[in-house]
Amino acid sequence: MPSNHQSHLIKAPPRNSTITATMTTATQPPDARPPTAAPERSAALTVGVATSLHDQTPCPVALFDVSTKPCRATGPVPGQSSWMQRRLVAAFATSSASHDAKELQATTTSNLLAVLTAYEYDPIDNAAAPRIVFVDRVDSTGRGGAAARGLTRAIVQAYLASATSSTERATAVHIYAKAAGAYLLPQSDKLGSKRVLDGRQLTKWWIATLRPLVGAATDASLYCPGEPDRCPFPGLSAPWKYRLSYSRAADPRAVILDLPDHELTRFLASDAATDATTVDELVQLWDGLSAAGSDFATVITVQVPPRAAGQDGQPSAPGPTAISHDDYVQLINAFMAASFATDELVQSSSASLSAALRGLSAAPVAIRAAPVSSTSVSAQDPAPAPVVNNLTMLVKKKTGSASASQSSSSAAVIRDLTGLVKKKRSVPTTATTAAPAKRPAEPSAGNDADLSETKRARIK
Repeated sequence: MPSNHQSHLIKAPPRNSTITATMTTATQPPDARPPTAAPERSAALTVGVATSLHDQTPCPVALFDVSTKPCRATGPVPGQSSWMQRRLVAAFATSSASHDAKELQATTTSNLLAVLTAYEYDPIDNAAAPRIVFVDRVDSTGRGGAAARGLTRAIVQAYLASATSSTERATAVHIYAKAAGAYLLPQSDKLGSKRVLDGRQLTKWWIATLRPLVGAATDASLYCPGEPDRCPFPGLSAPWKYRLSYSRAADPRAVILDLPDHELTRFLASDAATDATTVDELVQLWDGLSAAGSDFATVITVQVPPRAAGQDGQPSAPGPTAISHDDYVQLINAFMAASFATDELVQSSSASLSAALRGLSAAPVAIRAAPVSSTSVSAQDPAPAPVVNNLTMLVKKKTGSASASQSSSSAAVIRDLTGLVKKKRSVPTTATTAAPAKRPAEPSAGNDADLSETKRARIK
C-alpha cells in the first residue's frame, strides 16, 4: 500500500480480542470541520439508505447507517482538496416490525447479513468538479437463505442511489472489482452457504447491479487490466464503453485519482511505473503485469448528472449517524477482528458488532420486506437467474424486519444471506465503445438471484 494511504490502513486487533459495545469518543483529526460548519450540501446527500431500501429488500432487516463527520483531505483528485467522509451500512436480521423510535432502539438484532463501506468526497475549491464516491467493500455472511436473496444487491443499489442524489453537482462512482473469499467479514467464505464468485462472475454481477444507475448515467466505462484489445463482456450497450475514464495522453500523476487501496493508484506509486509519462504508457505496463498473473479484475466508473429537485431518488428522511473518524476506525477494526467461520461465530460476532454500533448511538431502522415471488428475479431480467442478490433502487420509507434464528426455516428466518461483495474503484483509460447488443447480456451471476459471492475492490 502506498505511503500516502497510511491514514487508511487499519490494523485489526488480535482475533481473540473482545469487541467492546461502547467505543471511546476519540479526538477528531485536526482538520475535521465541526458539524455546524459542514460543507453546504443537498439534503439528498445526507439521506439514510433506509429511505431508498423501503419495499426493495427481499427480507425484513434492521439497518445501521453511519458516517464520519466531514474532514478536509488532500485528493483524491491530484492537487485538489475535498471534504471526505467514510460510510458504513450494515444489515442485520431482526424480529421487530415496529416503526416506533423507542422500540426500534431496543430492537433485538440477530445475524449480520450484509455490510457495505465507502468513501465519499466533495471537492472544496472547484464547484464544477464532480462528487466522487468510491465503494470500498461489500460483503455478506452467507446467511439468510432464500428469504434474503437479493439483499446485498438491494443495499448496494440503494446506497448508490442515495449517494448520487445530489442536486448540486454530478457524481462519479468508482468501483474496483476483484474476487476474494471475504472482504470485511473474516472467514465467512468457510460457511457452506456462501457462494464465492470468480473475477468474471463478479464483474457480471456488478454490471447487473449497476443497471439502474447506468440507466441515468452520462457515461459508464469498464476496463479489465490485461485485456487491452477486447471487452471480455460482449453485448454491453450504450452508455457502456470499454475503456479507462482517463485521457490516454494525460500525465498519470496529474489525473489518476488517489483512492484508498485501489490497484491503479498502487501501481502508479510502484517502481514499475516510474518511467511512465502518459496514462497510455502506464496502462500498457499495467496490462503486461496483469496478463502475466492469474487474477481477473475490473475497473468501473459511472458518471451521473445532478438530479433535478423532486426527482425520484431524492430523500425525505434523516441521514446516517455521524461519528468521529477515530470511532469509525475502531468500528472497522471490530469487523476485521470478528470471525464468521461457523454458525456459532456468526451469532456471537453479530451480537458484538450490533452492540458496538449501538454504543456509538447508531439506532437501527427497521425495513419491511417487499413482496417477492418464489423466484427472485429483477423486472429487467429476461429469465430467472442463479443465486445472487436482488436489489433495486431507492424509494422512500423505512419498515419492519424479520427475525433470524439459526435453526428456524420460517419466513422470519433471514440468517443465511448470500455472499460477500466488495468493490474497488479505479479510473478507466482507453476509449473503445463496447459492442452494442440487441439486449444487455447480463451474466447469469449478475441477475437477481442469491448473491452470496465475494466481491471486493481491494487488492493485497
